[in-house]
Amino acid sequence: MKRLGFRPQRTLARSVSVSGVGLLFGDRVRVRFRPAPPDTGLVFVRTDLHQPLRLAARYAHVTGTHRRTTLGQPPHQITLVEHVLAALAGLRIDNCQVEVNGEEPPGLDGSSGRFVHALLSAGIIAQQAQHAIWTVSEPITVQQDDAKLTICPAEGHDLQIGYL
Repeated sequence: MKRLGFRPQRTLARSVSVSGVGLLFGDRVRVRFRPAPPDTGLVFVRTDLHQPLRLAARYAHVTGTHRRTTLGQPPHQITLVEHVLAALAGLRIDNCQVEVNGEEPPGLDGSSGRFVHALLSAGIIAQQAQHAIWTVSEPITVQQDDAKLTICPAEGHDLQIGYL
């Protein structure tokens, strides 16, 4: 890995909510995205529990990846977080508190589109802290059974994705 440089960390200008029905449990749920201070990262908060549960979106908290991504251990977990995380990552939002009043965010249309729209409507602001930009310096392959993913260094700063 090599560091290409830095960019300012980013968070939301204001809070914003999205409501809908969960795909797995069918409950009416709401996710609220709240601004967070620099170096907070992305933190999920289950607000429906007697004592709110805080789970940072970190690999160490991933407890399941079969057909969805789950953070935490039952009954204190949150599942199907990948569409929320895709929206935040795609918009380069580094620091955000994601409050969910159930076991999963709303499923909506099965994509991250409505999350992206809501986050853009809240506004995104730069913060004083820096976020390092990294790239691979040589190809890296990860394989499980018949599935294989290879990340290769790109020429320049462009992102190129190929899928077969």
